[in-house]
Amino acid sequence: MTSAVTHSSLYQRGGDAFRAAWLAEHRTFARAETAELRLPQQWENDALVVAFPASPFDTTLEMDEPRPTPLTLVSGGADGAAYCWASQAVERQLPVLICTFAGHHRQAPVGTDVHLVKLQTGHYTQFERDLNVAAARLGRPRVGSMPAYVRKLLMRNALIARRSQVMLAVIERPPHEPVMGRHPRSLEARDWDCGVPGGTGWTVQLCCDLAIAHHRQPRLAIFVQSTTQWYMAQLDFEQQSVVWRPVACPIDAVLCQGSIVLPQRVGGVGVRGLRQTGRVAINCTVQALQTLYADRPAS
Repeated sequence: MTSAVTHSSLYQRGGDAFRAAWLAEHRTFARAETAELRLPQQWENDALVVAFPASPFDTTLEMDEPRPTPLTLVSGGADGAAYCWASQAVERQLPVLICTFAGHHRQAPVGTDVHLVKLQTGHYTQFERDLNVAAARLGRPRVGSMPAYVRKLLMRNALIARRSQVMLAVIERPPHEPVMGRHPRSLEARDWDCGVPGGTGWTVQLCCDLAIAHHRQPRLAIFVQSTTQWYMAQLDFEQQSVVWRPVACPIDAVLCQGSIVLPQRVGGVGVRGLRQTGRVAINCTVQALQTLYADRPAS
């Protein structure tokens, strides 16, 4: 038995769930008389009834029914955003894959469907090569000069990037924003620099680098806590640069990007200093993912 499922309607369901959750959180913040959580600019004309364009992909899929569709949340066992992504997934009974290594001081939620994947020695050569490319683009030291534990943390980030088909990250400041105290040379323009600081910047850069190597666009979005704005990454292959385009909904922006197949592994990473705005963004996104994948036949 087969059924016709429109690709655009599937993504509309996930996008609608995200918008409904975000609007509900916005009303909660409004009742608390705080303006910290703002609606995306695209929504400001009407906070209650919002018209959004349908997905550009209006392909009809013929699928066997019913067949289960796994969605696994991939994260790194760190405090802050990584823990929040994983715990929100566990709360909604979604499988979680924690990338880790021997001796890692990880923070992971307890659940029957929380699984660990550990770095293996066979990963080291490839991941160190990937990280040195990322270091050059980010303007950071080569990984060989770093302490052993830090090297393993960064290789863990490489494992997250390679295990995820879509990456969603929470960061504090907009990309490419100058940071006080940085060496002036680090502010020079570099080819393919994603512009994201901190440990999260390594993961974001690695995702961009994987897309660059295959000459495709990354399925990557970031949420900036200080501005409460989502951005999606776009690669400019002519200028060799990473461009961040503001978007209202990460579900619409990156899950439907150039593909008629829902990804099975979505990465969730970000800053350790998670604010309430970041928690709201993660909560709304995981809630939307759960809705999007509910009753979804496998492709």
